[in-house]
Amino acid sequence: MRVAFTTIGDTARLTGGYLYHAEVFARLREMGLEIEEIVPCGASPEEQERAVDRLSHLLDPSSFDVIVVDALARIVCAPRLDRWREECPVVAMVHELPRVADPESETREHEFEKPLLRSDLLVCVSEHGRSILEDRGVSAACIRVVPPGFDRLFVGGGGPTVRDDGLVRALCVGQWIPRKGILDLIHAWTKGERSGATLDLIGESDADPEYAAAIREVIAAAPDASISVRGPVDDAALAQAYAEADLFVLPSRYEGYGIVFAEALAHGLPLIACDAGPVPELVGEEATRIVPAGDVDAISESLDLLLRDSALRSRMSESARRHSEKLQRWDATAARFLDALRQVAGRSPDRNLREQNRLSWNAVAAAHDSHRRNLAGFLRRGGSTLFPEERSLLGHIGGEKLLHLQCNSGGDTLSLARLGATVTGVDISDAAISTARKLSEEAGISADFERADVYDWFETTARAGGRRFDIVFASYGVVCWLPDLEAWAEGISAVLEPGGRFVLVDFHPAADMFDDSFRLVSGYPSGGEKLPLEEGVGDYVGESGGGLTPAGSSEGARGFENPEPAHLFRWGLGEVVTALAEAGLRITALEEYPYSNGERHFAGMRERTGRRMFPPEGVPSVPLMYGIRAEKSL
Repeated sequence: MRVAFTTIGDTARLTGGYLYHAEVFARLREMGLEIEEIVPCGASPEEQERAVDRLSHLLDPSSFDVIVVDALARIVCAPRLDRWREECPVVAMVHELPRVADPESETREHEFEKPLLRSDLLVCVSEHGRSILEDRGVSAACIRVVPPGFDRLFVGGGGPTVRDDGLVRALCVGQWIPRKGILDLIHAWTKGERSGATLDLIGESDADPEYAAAIREVIAAAPDASISVRGPVDDAALAQAYAEADLFVLPSRYEGYGIVFAEALAHGLPLIACDAGPVPELVGEEATRIVPAGDVDAISESLDLLLRDSALRSRMSESARRHSEKLQRWDATAARFLDALRQVAGRSPDRNLREQNRLSWNAVAAAHDSHRRNLAGFLRRGGSTLFPEERSLLGHIGGEKLLHLQCNSGGDTLSLARLGATVTGVDISDAAISTARKLSEEAGISADFERADVYDWFETTARAGGRRFDIVFASYGVVCWLPDLEAWAEGISAVLEPGGRFVLVDFHPAADMFDDSFRLVSGYPSGGEKLPLEEGVGDYVGESGGGLTPAGSSEGARGFENPEPAHLFRWGLGEVVTALAEAGLRITALEEYPYSNGERHFAGMRERTGRRMFPPEGVPSVPLMYGIRAEKSL
């Protein structure tokens, strides 16, 4: 497997993310992977912006099986990420999201973060990191948690080294930047009497000159505080520092993980840490004094306690060693990272487009729902969102098990359930499925709703689980979202019971040949041609003028603009029929309709009874919808 790894800055630095990469990639190379590290520029935003064009010459996605992008390089990579994904799977390595670590960067970081979150897979280092990604709309299926190891400096047991100098040594390992809380620690240390104790500071001290100056000023004002500034050290010196320390303290206000905490635990050191991010879960309660972030008094009190109470330190040291045994070692980290790479290597670029479509549907769901006036009450009173065409093709469905593919927000699904079927709705949009479940509860109509890409659902849920249905149904805006008709049709056939039927009602591909004014502008769709939709999924519910809101229309969202682009796929009707037939389904009905149900595809369309939209006066009749019924042989 050939892997491109894109990062920025000085990769020889001894900070958490760079250490993680070095440990993991060294092991992956030993496993036979070819890993090319691509470093286009320094770490500053300005350097990244200047290096965008340079990176395009350094990285050819067609030469690799997987591209791994360090989240630190989000600025230089953002303009290229989506294009890379069209040729090669992209994995984002997210130790921390910059706008989470630095909330003041929220506005500036948003445009760089969005393409990163669209990666095929995102690797984070803690469950806390997973929750942050999910909160930003990343599907749980696209996230892998691969924590760091702890054993690069340490193998075996043992606690702090016994010394005869009589000093109690506190160790802090961390970069001198505000979120690491080094200044808080210095204020806490100098707040009390520390005779018989010493504080060793290890780590880069030049990343933030202003912050470093403030630290040095406080240290200089307390010359008797026994604070030793050692700066960055090599691995041998760091291992020795852990071995000689009696306790470890790092009052970080935010951590993506905290490798140094894990290493300190492995050396049997009692800890003082803050209740920030994943740290409390990592360090455990029995081995650690957890204090509020930024609370100098609490840090000082914990120092007072641990520096004077050797028995407490001994008990906490035993707990630290026991807790470290539960942590992951670097070999396991590399193995799990390799599993993540294998998961996406060779993945079809179509999956990338489907994932982007999921984001676009998520973004528009609230706008669509804003126009539906009391749909739950309408359904509860016996109303239905179904049109006569699908009712006719479906026939009697009472008592049948029915699968509704691409069910969107569930109005049709619940209308089918109202007719007596046991219904399962599947849709790619998290937001639409959430709305559907809420609608089911409020309407008092039972149905199961499952969030999934239909291709994944066929593979993992249906085929592997052996689930079967009497009827499979899909309607209105179905085929244009499918990159692979053959796999779709085979999935439908696989989940149908013998003698079961598939019903599809969709907009006719002939309509795609015309522009809004009914002028012929393109050829007949075929071959699944990709059609980028830069404007994303639109607010067609609001634009339907009540055509898609049988319960009544509300003004709702106005001027909606979708921030997430989408991709359509142009198929001809013959290709749909052929795919179903080749999947073993017998076509028993093929209908074409010279009108469109609900949607006003063209300017000047005339609404007739039943929310049927006909072309304007003087426009020749062309099919705007079609319906198919197909059966699986017994």
